[in-house]
Amino acid sequence: MSSSQEKDLRVARPELRRVLSRPHLFVFGLVSMGPIAAFSMYGFVFATSGGAIILAYLIGAMGVMLTALSFAQMASVAPHSGSVYGYANLQWAVRSAFWGGWAILLDYLLLASLTAVYGALYLFSALPQIPQFRYLLGFFALLLISGVRGFTLSTKFDFSVLAAQLGFCAIFILLALLLTGPGSAQSPLTYDFLPKGATVGALLGGASLAVVTFLGFDAISTLAEEVTGEHPGRRIGQATVMSVAAMLALFILISWLLSELAQGLTLPDPSTSAFDILVQRLPALATPLALVCGLALGIGGSQACHTGATRLTFAMARDRCLPGGPARLNAAFHTPMKAMAMTLAVIVATIAIDHVDVLAGLVSFGALTGFLLVNVSVVVHFGIRQRSRAWLAHWLAPLLGVAVVLDIISGINPLALELGLGWMVSGMAIYWFHAGARRALRSRQGLGIAFNPERPVGPTLPPPA
Repeated sequence: MSSSQEKDLRVARPELRRVLSRPHLFVFGLVSMGPIAAFSMYGFVFATSGGAIILAYLIGAMGVMLTALSFAQMASVAPHSGSVYGYANLQWAVRSAFWGGWAILLDYLLLASLTAVYGALYLFSALPQIPQFRYLLGFFALLLISGVRGFTLSTKFDFSVLAAQLGFCAIFILLALLLTGPGSAQSPLTYDFLPKGATVGALLGGASLAVVTFLGFDAISTLAEEVTGEHPGRRIGQATVMSVAAMLALFILISWLLSELAQGLTLPDPSTSAFDILVQRLPALATPLALVCGLALGIGGSQACHTGATRLTFAMARDRCLPGGPARLNAAFHTPMKAMAMTLAVIVATIAIDHVDVLAGLVSFGALTGFLLVNVSVVVHFGIRQRSRAWLAHWLAPLLGVAVVLDIISGINPLALELGLGWMVSGMAIYWFHAGARRALRSRQGLGIAFNPERPVGPTLPPPA
């Protein structure tokens, strides 16, 4: 092959800059989930679970942690941008990979909308002089800037947002323990972990909403092509498991203390339950909570979700499962500008959904569908194809993850399930009517191109001349 042909092929498959270290990935995972996420979803999880919020979190966390272990396994053999999409592409045809990517894209897009709306709501509670829509405009402007400039800007901001969230959580935990600890009017032992109104259906419904607070951890895997070092897949897996474990402990502790403080209170609006609890129990923390939650969710959380959606769209377009425009990189900043603009437009459009419980259910549907495929991918790749004898890592853990995820899906809001299925049908139509996707499928099958774990899924390229 001539040098000019090799150059054309390298241009056809653009690559991202490798600038992210393990601490960057860990911080990105924490910011994607958000240490203060337990505050924003507290009211919905508590009400849906019949008051058994801790058990709901444990059930949801079980599915998330098992899936995180599967992400770690798959990242070691598929260190490329695209996460669920890439892992499914490793095991099945382009069609199955597209559906996996399309499902998880629903999670990224709507979670970005959800965090932006919540951020504006909290900031408006603290500073009502500024209209809520102006906060949203500010969030979207920052998303545009950070998306264009890339992680040189956003990782620095991530560290600042994470420090503010962890600082607030530490203060809240300390004051809540002082207020509810031994010798006070309330003892932590008075909370009923399994109230009488908590049924199995209620627990699964609560778990489906509790999962939302963990969502974003999987976005770490979309950054694989920007990770430094010789083993990016290993770093992706380590950062994923570590960030989920850290957030699990923090979310359970925060939810437990909020439940203690909420005893005897009337909380009419689940979207602001945590704020209302602090107004009545710890008034000095109410405004700081609103400010920290507003900035962390509106800027940090939405930015992380938007980044995941952008990288996934970039990967799918590069493999010709979507129109090729989003696969083009900006010459100045070497970032996927068109993918960023397209995903941002969808995020802005979906803020019109004003039913938070349905929106959260849709987010769970997209994420859990993707998680299901990741767990199955571990069994197919390691257990069946490689005949692995690692029964715990490659058989028991992923199969248990499949069972838990299916149980949680059964508890999702029925309307959200219907809308989620509609999203999948629309994706099916896009796939079948997009000529590029069909050409990519024929090319992969006809030429017999083998999967190379050191390169992104899609057309393989020769080494540089």
